[in-house]
Amino acid sequence: MTINTDTAATLQDRAVYLVLEWGLLGSWKTMKVEDANVETDAESQSVGVRKRTVNKEALKEFRQLMNRVRAMLVQYTLPSLFRPGVHAVPLCNVTEVNDVLKQALSDLEDVKENIRADWNATVEDARKRLGSLYRESDYGNADETVSKISFSYRYVPIATTPDLLKQVAADIYSDDVERAKVETTRELESFRAGLRAALLEILINMQKTLTKPDGETRFFGRRFFKRLDNFLTAFDSKNLSDDDDLKLLVTKLRKVSQGTDIDLLKDDGLTQDKLNKRLSVIKKAVASMVEEGGRIIDLS
Repeated sequence: MTINTDTAATLQDRAVYLVLEWGLLGSWKTMKVEDANVETDAESQSVGVRKRTVNKEALKEFRQLMNRVRAMLVQYTLPSLFRPGVHAVPLCNVTEVNDVLKQALSDLEDVKENIRADWNATVEDARKRLGSLYRESDYGNADETVSKISFSYRYVPIATTPDLLKQVAADIYSDDVERAKVETTRELESFRAGLRAALLEILINMQKTLTKPDGETRFFGRRFFKRLDNFLTAFDSKNLSDDDDLKLLVTKLRKVSQGTDIDLLKDDGLTQDKLNKRLSVIKKAVASMVEEGGRIIDLS
């Protein structure tokens, strides 16, 4: 999986890093076996017991907010190898990404207010559910609770070795330049592999629907093409590794998607078979590209 030298050299001009940080409210608490009054002949230090301190419904809105952000990240960004919570954002996607993040910050305040308003009921629910395992010390007041829930983000440039370092320590500068080249190449290889694997998974799932036995529920219409359409729409901006091989297959898939009669697809077996054969050829080509250490990854 060779990355073009020019592609690696210009990554910092085509994307920025997005750093996301979440502060979460834990809804489970670990207890000692003896405190939980659980009978067992196992050594107590070898066994753990958990209790749900907060009903999951109390945090439903917060989880929905997180899911909206995650869906945006899948659509517009690429996960970085740098560390968890860091995503590469192509510059042409920054506006869409930022709009979702700003809305998430606004929505979070509403979520916090709702949790604060319902906190007494949430604690009372725990008292009833947990019985003798309820501990008042597990619950702070509403303000303490919502203070643990947070969401923040910032954009940072994809770093290059600073020229200032060259003036201070030329040997360190030289070493860091080479290290940065290696890390950038690894990052781009990861982006390329991720896009290929994502497309393969989509095609596999589409074929599973097309080949379901008669009588099983099968959803067609644009809903059937939704994940593929999202991938095709986002591909050009997310193709930071300049994957020309995958780009050729994406072009073919666009023709397949645009050339399929949705109304016929719902009920016509011949149309379904034709689409299945066309997807099968492309899926085989994508699968041959999804390799790790010389081994084809089976995503079926």
